Amino acid sequence: MSCQEWQIITSMLTIAFNKIYPLTVYLLVSTMIDTQTPDMVIIVKMTKDFNKIDSVRIKQLPTQSCAAHRLVLLKTTAFVTELKTLKLARIPNT
Repeated sequence: MSCQEWQIITSMLTIAFNKIYPLTVYLLVSTMIDTQTPDMVIIVKMTKDFNKIDSVRIKQLPTQSCAAHRLVLLKTTAFVTELKTLKLARIPNT
C-alpha cells in the first residue's frame, strides 16, 4: 500500500449504508482529519456474500479543503456538509 493510499484510509471520517442498496458502502474522506487528502466520497459495492469488493467509485467533492463533515444518503443522491465553507455538496447518481 502506498503512502498516499494509507493517508486516504486514515482520513475516513464517516461510513454509511443505504437501505435501498444494501451491498453498497459509502466512505467519507475528509481534510478535517488530514489536510493532505482530498475531500471525497468513496462508494464501494460489495459482492452478495459481502466477502469481496465488486466495484469502487470515487467522487471528489466540488470544493476541496472544505473539511467534509457529514454524509446523508437518499435514494439516488448523497449530500455532504462542508464545514469550512458552510455549504452542502450534492453527489448525484450514487
